[in-house]
Amino acid sequence: MYPVRVLIILTVLTFISPLYAQEPLKSVVMRAIEVSPELKMFENKSQLILSRITSGTNLPDPVLSLGLNNVPMGSFSLSADPMTSKMVGLSQAFPFPGKLKAEEEYIRADIGIIDREKLAFKLKYAYDAAQLYYDYLIAAENVKLYSEMLAIMEKMAETGKAMVTVSESSQYNLIRTETEIERTGAMITEAEGEKYMAAEKLRTLIKVDSLSQISGFGSASLPPVNEIDLNAVAISDTNPVLSASMLSAAKAVKMREVMKYDYLPEFMAGAEYMFRSGMGMDGGSNPDMVSVMVSVMLPLNYGGKTDAKIEETKIMEDMAFNQYRADSLMIASQINSSVAGLQKMIKAYNQYGKGVTAKAELAVESAMGAFGSGTGSFDQVLDALNSLTEIKTAKLKIYKSIIREYLMVKYMAGYFPW
Repeated sequence: MYPVRVLIILTVLTFISPLYAQEPLKSVVMRAIEVSPELKMFENKSQLILSRITSGTNLPDPVLSLGLNNVPMGSFSLSADPMTSKMVGLSQAFPFPGKLKAEEEYIRADIGIIDREKLAFKLKYAYDAAQLYYDYLIAAENVKLYSEMLAIMEKMAETGKAMVTVSESSQYNLIRTETEIERTGAMITEAEGEKYMAAEKLRTLIKVDSLSQISGFGSASLPPVNEIDLNAVAISDTNPVLSASMLSAAKAVKMREVMKYDYLPEFMAGAEYMFRSGMGMDGGSNPDMVSVMVSVMLPLNYGGKTDAKIEETKIMEDMAFNQYRADSLMIASQINSSVAGLQKMIKAYNQYGKGVTAKAELAVESAMGAFGSGTGSFDQVLDALNSLTEIKTAKLKIYKSIIREYLMVKYMAGYFPW
């Protein structure tokens, strides 16, 4: 019986070994972002803004005019009257100096907002990918847990068969052990199903044929809870929700700068060349003529329309600042609530690790020692193993809740999950 007891103890010691963090999470997240088709949409939006800058911040096209002047109604002759002429003209409008630059700055403000939207998208994709990544690792840890328990029970069953007698207690021990083996096998199947689903979702998200294509994924493991630093969680300066509100406020200011040019005049310069034919008053040919003109468009602000536009930009700016304050309070409240919950969950997890788990492991070792020496029973070992399994399963559930909540906190604060 001694070799059997040593094998069982070594298996349990392997099972309770600590978990260590690795780096493939970043590879998974960056891959998910890289292959996302939505990312191209933001590039298209930026290109659209740049095209608007090109088309909307240059001088308007010149106006070419062609016409006939002073054509007599009776004959429609182009040479009968010395005042008749053919005309070609060219004119160009000029906004007040500085207006085109202000319009460019206003349009360009949308690029910053799109960049924040792009960052928000990346953070959401990173959050989803990280959740699936940890779901897979936790499911794999469950498979490992139940598989190691199954190995212990199968070894006990072999030992029990060697000791079997015709007594009812021996038969009961075998039946009980086989029942626990079947139950543990079902738990393994369930955990493997969860692992498979998480793997398929993750594989689909990052668009790979196999997760082994991700560098280091095969050796990935869960990070220790003590690596979670809740004191380091603060709202990022580049939080996409908050920075988008600030950029919207800045855009309203730039729009107001453009509107102010409506109080200033615009100009139009043009020239006309008139081709004249026929005889002049002195009997000679009519000379061609040139006209040059400069026009000033006066900003009279009829009905206060420019004032109304300026006031609208002020309202938009106030709305953006109010949105920023509301979002700041909401995010801070959610983070504080989540951090408080995380602290309690981490405390519960540590209690399992320091006290309850250690006692359960000691109970398993004691029960197996008694069983190996012939003074213990199958029931004692199985009960101790089941108790240890339940405790470790509960620890993994708490761990999963901790990871999920911590990922949410990082996401709300505006950070990537590593």
